[in-house]
Amino acid sequence: MILDHGQGYETTTFRTESGYQDYRRPDEVTFVRSIAEDLKRRDFTINALAMNPRGEVIDLFDGMTDLNAGIIRAVGDANERFNEDALRMMRAVRFASQLNFTIDPATIDGLRQNAPLLSKIAVERIQVEFEKLMLGQQPVPALQLMDQTGLLMLRQS
Repeated sequence: MILDHGQGYETTTFRTESGYQDYRRPDEVTFVRSIAEDLKRRDFTINALAMNPRGEVIDLFDGMTDLNAGIIRAVGDANERFNEDALRMMRAVRFASQLNFTIDPATIDGLRQNAPLLSKIAVERIQVEFEKLMLGQQPVPALQLMDQTGLLMLRQS
């Protein structure tokens, strides 16, 4: 698969992941031949897009619709995505700030339900996402959303 990270394209292999004991990294990675299997593990629909060698977009989760509408939506069940990698919650709010997008209601519910998992993530990882959020187009609404969903909770030691 070819990925564009804003500074060019990257080629990666298709894979699936399972078992996220630390709420960040998968316990097991399996390489697969199916683009569908790979895309369904992505965090948000706008990140679950691929391009085939003919330049055609592969969009199994309606990511282009969300991209055009300015919506951040979890792929599948938001609770599942955030349990796999709790840092995704910060990424959702950061993308909303950077892109001036809204977050869909089911994904916001997932943020609320899983906010305590953020305490399992290294402070340095959260800091990187927070700094990017603050440099975005809409940091104030993003901070308000973090407050409303519990993502601004004080870190317990």
